[in-house]
Amino acid sequence: MSTTRLLLPFQHGVDQVAIEQAVRLAKGCNATLLSLSVLQVQAGRKMKGPRLEVVQQSKDFLEATKHLARVWCTPIELMEVVAHDVGQSIGTVASEMQCDGIVLFLSGENCVLLANETIQYLMEAAGCKLYIMRMSSKANISAMKSLRHALARVFNKKLVEMPSSGYGVARAER
Repeated sequence: MSTTRLLLPFQHGVDQVAIEQAVRLAKGCNATLLSLSVLQVQAGRKMKGPRLEVVQQSKDFLEATKHLARVWCTPIELMEVVAHDVGQSIGTVASEMQCDGIVLFLSGENCVLLANETIQYLMEAAGCKLYIMRMSSKANISAMKSLRHALARVFNKKLVEMPSSGYGVARAER
């Protein structure tokens, strides 16, 4: 019996909401989440390591993923690689680790956790399924909160905020 694996790649910009959504997706698919942090180094004659802030973001990402996987009781594997070509490295890891899919996030015009070029590359060259998740922008979340409060007033109900999922979920109580 083989294990289903979903790859969550990271390049920059730790986003807790995106990480939680990936963990919840893996749980819903009964899959192991392979959390991959790619530390990009510039190609050149001298091999230089990644900058300190890139290394710290990588550690923060892996720690946040580990914590949320524990909270949601989701199996997880953590991996960190150093590479010149981020997109190609993600594709190679997905293939070698026999991942069933790669989880990507978009927010409006922006990519989350990865650079725009990396997501573009993966959309063109990935050898497995892509799970593309669209996240609400801050403007959309603010508008949704205003709408929920207006609806709560109309129906004379107390609004109880649910844990943040990035999708503006709330429950009204009498």
